[in-house]
Amino acid sequence: MLKLYYTSLSIYSRPVWITLIEKGCDFELVSMKLDGDQVQPDFLAISPFNHVPVLVDKNFTVIEYERNS
Repeated sequence: MLKLYYTSLSIYSRPVWITLIEKGCDFELVSMKLDGDQVQPDFLAISPFNHVPVLVDKNFTVIEYERNS
């Protein structure tokens, strides 16, 4: 099952959430608190830049990629 790591403060989480609903995908919401959840080793293992949202499907992870311009 898909997992969506999100926080209500992230404007980028809501479009992902809505898209999953519109596509009829089964998914689990994993709420993150930005007072330290994003720097925990378990979360950094799936999102090395500690950004949300993150979408995880078994061994496939979609994260926000941070580029240096």
